[in-house]
Amino acid sequence: MIWFFERGTDTLKIETRFNNDARMYELIWHHPDGTRTVESFFHEAEFRQRSEELEARLLDDAWQPASSPQLLRDGWKVG
Repeated sequence: MIWFFERGTDTLKIETRFNNDARMYELIWHHPDGTRTVESFFHEAEFRQRSEELEARLLDDAWQPASSPQLLRDGWKVG
């Protein structure tokens, strides 16, 4: 899924997916300055916890959801 957040004129995109090749969950930040940060997790529970912490932190830092999350065609766990 892709989540979009806005704060003023800045836009932040957070992508959540499962990397089937690496067998890891990924949380990918696309920062307003064009840089990208990838966090990887072996366990789904850790991935979900981090995702929830991140959303809470963004809201605390005045980032607002810009739209509904978008579902990705790929990026899901296979097998």
